[in-house]
Amino acid sequence: RTNFVGLFMLTLGLLDLLFAGAPSRVVNVSSVTHRSGSAEWEASLPFHADARTYSSSKLALACFTTELNRRYGATHGLRAISANPGAVCSEIWFRGQQPPWQARLLRALFRCVFLSPAQGATPIVSAATATEWDAQAPKVKQKTA
Repeated sequence: RTNFVGLFMLTLGLLDLLFAGAPSRVVNVSSVTHRSGSAEWEASLPFHADARTYSSSKLALACFTTELNRRYGATHGLRAISANPGAVCSEIWFRGQQPPWQARLLRALFRCVFLSPAQGATPIVSAATATEWDAQAPKVKQKTA
């Protein structure tokens, strides 16, 4: 649930500050696994640490990012961006799900084919800091008297 609900609540709590600092950005870390997520939100409320729950949380985050742009992009100067780090060889893959011998084998394989954590961070840092995103930011509609 933290994968979505925590980010949702934090973002909502910061909206006034984001509006006051416009143009502003919200960067959410996405995953290609959102494509296999389920929009049956109530079904995922009992938390299970599995791929289906993860995929559904990433789908919820993609929907939230889209909705932030729709609601606040043109009127409040808020740009919400989903940044996908790609397949990263991080410790998330090795949290006791496999026997130690299998984890060692997978870690060696993943290092050969997956991105390093630094490489995975590149699109996220870019989404947060690169000026190229400014040109794509929604324009704030000025109120007329």
